[in-house]
Amino acid sequence: MTAETQAILDALTFDKRLWDFEDVARFLNRSYTRVTNHISKLPDFPNAIRIDSKPLYDPAEVKKWALSKKEKN
Repeated sequence: MTAETQAILDALTFDKRLWDFEDVARFLNRSYTRVTNHISKLPDFPNAIRIDSKPLYDPAEVKKWALSKKEKN
């Protein structure tokens, strides 16, 4: 599989799989370090799903959490 084909496949399946810290960082437009050291530790951030001790996140829950941060006028 070429790199271009893999990139297309990744884009098409991004919301259909669990996210790791890199995916969360990409979605939130924040650094990996910021997500791992600060954002993921916030009390209202979605709970991780642990498989083989690697924290993974439900994309729908992360999106819902992010939208809850929307400023009110």
